[in-house]
Amino acid sequence: MPDVSVSSLAAVATLGIVGTGLAFVTMATLVGRAGATRGAVAVYFIPVVALVLGVAFRGEEVALAAVVGVGLVVVGAVMTSRQET
Repeated sequence: MPDVSVSSLAAVATLGIVGTGLAFVTMATLVGRAGATRGAVAVYFIPVVALVLGVAFRGEEVALAAVVGVGLVVVGAVMTSRQET
């Protein structure tokens, strides 16, 4: 059995309970208020946030394909969240 410290277990538990739990509650509230289709648009921004955080905190380089992908994500989010006419 691997040697795992109590602080590591506490950090993982905190991430799971607070981070993931808060995300699920927020998502459920959004879907309840805005509807499933418009509420799901928030999920589209996960790659955008990951790209920004990677650059800001890890100093990662951004490839052209990543920029194009972020553009496609934003266009998809805008198309999905438009008001029906």
